[in-house]
Amino acid sequence: MAMLEFESGARGSIVTTTTYTGKSQITRVGFHGTRGAALIENEALADWTLGEDEEPLPGGPANIVEDMIGCIRGERTPACPPEEGRKSVEILCAAYESADCGEWIELPLSS
Repeated sequence: MAMLEFESGARGSIVTTTTYTGKSQITRVGFHGTRGAALIENEALADWTLGEDEEPLPGGPANIVEDMIGCIRGERTPACPPEEGRKSVEILCAAYESADCGEWIELPLSS
């Protein structure tokens, strides 16, 4: 588990496990804010709540495998470019560093 605090004061958490072996494993990502919320389960939009003046999420690939195949075939650029993927790795590295030293870690990490 990792707790995040953004410059804006917003907070977030990341909870994951590698020990669950059930057949109905769920990947869930939720976003909750003052103007709405979205819940994605297994790459499908499960819940969407917005204020009246908000626009829906933009469309994307149906799943990451289709996205990767389209990139390999030269039909599209990745929905998540490498620079964005590296940010996820940096958050994970910061979580490990925080666990080691017992303190909050600022991002970006120093080289």
